[in-house]
Order: sequence, then structure tokens, then C-alpha cells
Amino acid sequence: MSACGGQPRWIEQTASAARFLTSFWLGAAALFVAAGVREVTTPELSDAVKDLLVSRRFPVFYGFQWVCLAGAISCAGVLCCFRKWGRDCVIFGLLLLAGTLAVGDYLLVYRPLLELITPPGQPRCDAFDALHKTSEIVNSVGWLLVFVAACLLHACPQAFGCQLASVPQLVSLETTPKSPA
Repeated sequence: MSACGGQPRWIEQTASAARFLTSFWLGAAALFVAAGVREVTTPELSDAVKDLLVSRRFPVFYGFQWVCLAGAISCAGVLCCFRKWGRDCVIFGLLLLAGTLAVGDYLLVYRPLLELITPPGQPRCDAFDALHKTSEIVNSVGWLLVFVAACLLHACPQAFGCQLASVPQLVSLETTPKSPA
């Protein structure tokens, strides 16, 4: 047992891994979007170059997303099974839904979108605009789901009614002096 909440150390390490993976993914996704928006709005780049960037960058984006989310889902599943806190099951469900959206976005949106811009430099059609808007919505919802899961992972367990084993205090914070006996 460790000193933090009376949980076995491996449970705490699993929770730490889930916190790290969700936070890491949120930051990486935000950075990816910020960089991507700058690229596609840069007038110096031709449409062909922008299309080529989409075909080069997004497979890395999806691969990284799947690794982070698969790890976070696995950790959350372990927590849900072993801690049996309702909050952990909510986190697991949020991450599982975000992962499902990520796979669906790749298969049902990104791949058809990629076909519309291959070869690079083709004029945009209505189908491209519709798929692009769908991808923006799906990815935003997925990001928000992971954000909520990360907030729950970082929140104090007692705020959600999770019962932690009593841990002895290392320091007494009493302000009234004890009378000599």
C-alpha cells in the first residue's frame, strides 16, 4: 500500500498513466490543430501542397491519437474493474466513446476525404466541404470527451464520494496548544 489514498501502488500508477495519456493527447491535438490551421490558411502554399500535407500529417495524427487513447482506455478499464468507483466507469465510457469516434472519423471521414484530394491540387467539391465539416465536429466532440475524462481523472476522488482508506496524518494542524499533563 502507498501513502496516497490507501490504494495499491500499481493502481495509483495506472491512474497516473491515464492522467498522463489523456493530458498528453489533449495538448498534442491542440498543437496539431493550431499548426494545421496556420498551414491551410497560409497564402504562400498552393492547394496541391496543402493537400499533400493532409496526406502526410493526418496518418501520424490518427496513429498518435489511437496509441494515446488505447492506453488511456486500457488504464481506465483497469481502474473501473479494480477500484469500482462510479467515476472510473464514467471516465472509461467517455474515453471509449472518444476512441470509437476517432476510429469512425478515420474510416468514414478521413479516408473518403483523402480520395477527394488525390491527386493533390484538385478543386474542392461539396462532398469535400461536408466531410471536412463532419471531421471538425467529430474531432471537437472527441476532444471534449477526453477533456472531461482528464478533468475527472485529475479531480480529487473525495469530491465524487469515493471512499478512501484512512491515512494517518504526518503532521497535526491543530492551532490550540495542548495543556501540559
